[in-house]
Amino acid sequence: YSSLRRLEDSNNAYMMAAENFLRTDRISSYVHCLLRVCSNYEQEEDIDNTKEYLDMCQPFLDRVSDMVLGVYYSSKLIYLNEFDDYEAIKTTLEEYQEVVTEENIDYLSVSSSYLKLGYPQKAIDVVINRDYSGNLHDFMRRYTTLMFAYEQMSDYEQAYYYTNKFYRLYDEYTLSLFDQDTQFIEERYSLEVKALKEKKSKWMILSICIGVILLMISFLVYI
Repeated sequence: YSSLRRLEDSNNAYMMAAENFLRTDRISSYVHCLLRVCSNYEQEEDIDNTKEYLDMCQPFLDRVSDMVLGVYYSSKLIYLNEFDDYEAIKTTLEEYQEVVTEENIDYLSVSSSYLKLGYPQKAIDVVINRDYSGNLHDFMRRYTTLMFAYEQMSDYEQAYYYTNKFYRLYDEYTLSLFDQDTQFIEERYSLEVKALKEKKSKWMILSICIGVILLMISFLVYI
């Protein structure tokens, strides 16, 4: 559902998973599900729900894995970047890089925060040499960060270069979603047809059995 951009369905599925994780005391997985919902709301620019789910995670942070803690701080930075509370952004950046190991830091979120604080060169430095080619969404975020960073520095040639890169990649991303959606519809249609055939087959068998039974009963009555 997340891949198909059906975010409401995605949120419902994550919350059902979260409830079961909480019930079985798997707190790290529970918080991770909440953060995925939080991420969906961030993509929809729903600030109120983003904050609500971040607040739900807060009491459990001392019981989560380093990876999930990294996701939490990344989501918090994305949320804070919507406001002009520079002190909160600075504090969160420092905490993020102190309490989370490097391999679990989302430097794209860090870079966006540097942009918000007015440090475009720092924003470039933390992502320019990192490889995001394995993740299409992060690859697009990288281009977006570089595009805005060079624009802040008035280097419009580089800004245009990364803008062009971004939109080419975005077209590829949109096409991949369309292909996934088409495949999903085709698979669902095939399953529905298969289910109807099985149902029809069961009714035919049942009808034949009933017919045979009625025939036997009629024969016995005749005798």
